[in-house]
Amino acid sequence: MAGGRALVFGNSAGAIIGLTLAASHPQVLTGLVAHEPPAVNVLPDGDLDRSFFDDMAALYAEGGGSAAGRRFAATTRGEGTYRWPDDLWKRFLGNQDHLFGTEWPGFAGFLPDEAALKAAPFPVVLGAGAADRGAYYARPSVEIARRIGVPWVEFPGIHMEFLRNPAIFAAALRVLATQMLSREGRVPEEWAR
Repeated sequence: MAGGRALVFGNSAGAIIGLTLAASHPQVLTGLVAHEPPAVNVLPDGDLDRSFFDDMAALYAEGGGSAAGRRFAATTRGEGTYRWPDDLWKRFLGNQDHLFGTEWPGFAGFLPDEAALKAAPFPVVLGAGAADRGAYYARPSVEIARRIGVPWVEFPGIHMEFLRNPAIFAAALRVLATQMLSREGRVPEEWAR
């Protein structure tokens, strides 16, 4: 599909994965929107939020996946104000040990490949939700955008606004995606008929 290339949207850990994909395999992307990558290592030395991943790893080691999962949810603004789809909630509960025991160290050590991202042959945009100003998982988006010289945008809502208000979030993302893909005057094929 799409000639083997895609406009990628990633949220949270998915944004870290998207940044890694853009740096490592730019030939498969037409653009990247990285929404709230919790890349705390880009924050200034001494910033208290830099310890987030280590603190969660210690909690996981002491109390297991459910203790870490509860604390993780408590650190995310807006959680508890909407209902997750049942299948997503079951997957999250079933994957907590894998998340905290296997994936967590990779996210904890993440630093973006700034040189590769600066050289990306497609648009890269970072952003965060309006309700997440100052949050440990939102602040890195501003710093990464600054470091690699790309646009930063404010999205509506919270970290997972696409679950709470999918239509509102989708509308904002669609406008951004259209602007990204038409930045050189390219009009989507549906409009060129």
